[in-house]
Amino acid sequence: MYFDSKGRTVFSPNNNLLEPLYKLLEQYEPSIGGSHLFEDLIENYEFLDSMLKEGEKPNGCIEANQERPRSSSSGNIGSQDENRS
Repeated sequence: MYFDSKGRTVFSPNNNLLEPLYKLLEQYEPSIGGSHLFEDLIENYEFLDSMLKEGEKPNGCIEANQERPRSSSSGNIGSQDENRS
């Protein structure tokens, strides 16, 4: 599968982990296609797809069973739990 976006063709991912992102890009292409934001999203999507295809992990990726690091409260505006009140 693929879709065209302002002078480029965006192909479906080689890795199923990127399928939701691909579908999101395809969905929003008619409204924001061609914008700098959309082009940046496509470039990042294609980079991730190539890294996953080669079996590499982009910097900052964690294993599926690894717990995500907790950020300290210093410098943060607030966590989601704090903002729910």
